[in-house]
Amino acid sequence: MTKKIAGLFVVCLVAVFSIVSIGRSNYKAYYSGDAVNYQGNLIIASTDNGSLEVFKLNDSILERALKFKAPNSPLDRTDDFSSVKLNVENGRLFAYATSAYTLYKYDLTNLANPVIAAQQKNTYYEWYQRVDKFGDHIVTVSDKHVRVWKTDATNFDVIDSYKIASDVFSSVRFDASGRYITNVNKDNIVRIFDTQTRSIISSFPVNYRASDNQRKTYFDPIAKELYIFDDYYLKRYDLNGNLLVSFGNSSSKGYGVEPAGDNAYVYAVNGDSILKLSKENLKDGLKIPASRATSNGYAMGLKYVDVNGSNDVVVFNGGGIAVLNSSLKKIASIQATEIAEQPEIKENLVLAFDHYTATPGASVILSGAGYLPKEDLKINFGGTITDIKADNQGRFKQTLIVPNVSDGSIDAKVDGVSSKLTYSISFKVSK
Repeated sequence: MTKKIAGLFVVCLVAVFSIVSIGRSNYKAYYSGDAVNYQGNLIIASTDNGSLEVFKLNDSILERALKFKAPNSPLDRTDDFSSVKLNVENGRLFAYATSAYTLYKYDLTNLANPVIAAQQKNTYYEWYQRVDKFGDHIVTVSDKHVRVWKTDATNFDVIDSYKIASDVFSSVRFDASGRYITNVNKDNIVRIFDTQTRSIISSFPVNYRASDNQRKTYFDPIAKELYIFDDYYLKRYDLNGNLLVSFGNSSSKGYGVEPAGDNAYVYAVNGDSILKLSKENLKDGLKIPASRATSNGYAMGLKYVDVNGSNDVVVFNGGGIAVLNSSLKKIASIQATEIAEQPEIKENLVLAFDHYTATPGASVILSGAGYLPKEDLKINFGGTITDIKADNQGRFKQTLIVPNVSDGSIDAKVDGVSSKLTYSISFKVSK
């Protein structure tokens, strides 16, 4: 959609996780995602790079099956995805993904041809920060509400909503039955919310040094106990917030806890290490350095998946994604993509003629700025298209011939091919 504008100011807040290794380039970091068993195959998804990426394990090779961004038809461009949850329904594979105010449901049964099965735009003007799942229900998390959705093949319906304020969206988690919701905000207070009484039944402090941790807890539905990995200890609590057992964190970060296939153990990650520990004492078990799973390894997220009894654990390991077996031996991995140097817009958009009125056939000079360095530009001056390239500063100067049209105003419109920026200015044709 083209608009005539007098100026353009674009503010864009982008949260990018990256890791740096001395002597190496920066890489986009994988720190979260989901994984499922679909027809005997391990399928993994992540949106950490803005795109919805789906990977498939083929023997000992982890392959990227697809990668795409969210559609944004009115603006003829795409948006970043913020989270994804995989789900198998009636023998078909689906991905639920959030992007800004929209929840999408993609049919991924044919990985070569992803299809939008349903989508729902939030009319409450709440940004969907995250999507999760318990039972047959999908959950969306914003800074104000946690909404529970019942889904079918064609539409979404909200079946319940809880007013739960959250400023660390990754920490909001349901137990498997949907009875309890836990979250850990930046105030370092754990809150356990009972969906039946619609109230907080306990709250207690934990210790995080910074506010950027994922703070992903795990609620054991059988023992009704909560596991939390903060920056000092891996801890197990009862529903009343009583500390039952703790184990010292060997790192300065605690990212998350997940169940293991053997109900006697849990998996945990703390950046430096990937651990499988006994529930009884949070000590006995296994531990490997994250660097053993992928290059530039820094373990920030994980997911246990039972694939034909193989009990795999998927680790979102900073510099890549790794699949380990129940003994924490690597089965396969894929490295993160190197961050390419991206050109930046240096100035606000502006257009100017050296003369704003002239007769047909006259030469006029159109100058502009505010596009990407070296970007290809298209100038439409009264229906005549001219292709040019901006300079190193995103500026240009181009001589144009006034078209032979009747008296009146025409537009000169300049489109940036890569940036999708459009700017137009009026010109008076006189006889």
